[in-house]
Amino acid sequence: MRFLLDASLSPKLGAGLAAAGHDAIHVANLGMASADDGQVMDLAQRESRILLAADSDFGKLLLMSGAMVPSVILFRRPHHEGSMQLAILLSNLERLEADLAAGAFITIRAGRIRVRKLPLRS
Repeated sequence: MRFLLDASLSPKLGAGLAAAGHDAIHVANLGMASADDGQVMDLAQRESRILLAADSDFGKLLLMSGAMVPSVILFRRPHHEGSMQLAILLSNLERLEADLAAGAFITIRAGRIRVRKLPLRS
């Protein structure tokens, strides 16, 4: 899978995804560490990448735009960091793959994964 990691997440998560065989890049590696959320969302869309973030503003952007892409995975718990995020993501990617391909906003929080199909509706 192809991932774009927002500045709200550690670059180590991207390195772990790459080590697992995925195409993952962090915005900092693109010189976009201070880019606004709209620019990050546009890049993910242009490059057909799944956006990984810990910033709930991406859900608001998807809701306002009515867009079908990009899929977004949002980590909601601050204790879900680094290796914990990687383990949760890798252990669930296979079952989330079809939703991500079709367009989804996925929220991961302690013990729960919520999938909302795109476009988001209020």
